[in-house]
Amino acid sequence: MNDTQRLKYLRVALIIVGATSLGLYPLMMLLPSGWSWNSGYSDYPLMIVGIYATLGVFLLMAARNPLDHLSLIRARRDHVLAAAADSDCGGCSIGIFFRSTR
Repeated sequence: MNDTQRLKYLRVALIIVGATSLGLYPLMMLLPSGWSWNSGYSDYPLMIVGIYATLGVFLLMAARNPLDHLSLIRARRDHVLAAAADSDCGGCSIGIFFRSTR
């Protein structure tokens, strides 16, 4: 796979992740069992939606020219890896190996 093809796939991935981030609020309203964190009113989901909507806009902007936005792309990748490491995987809590303090 050459660099042109990799760049094309990166653009597609940025568009998909950016659009999904922008679509988080409608997903929470349409499918609350799978996408909503709380039932009833809470400020927490609106805060999360605001953060992810902003991220979605920046990822869609980065899709135009990914090489100019590598720091954003790397920060998003690192965020996903940190969230995956910190997630609860059925009681195994592998996240403790990746953080020094809590």
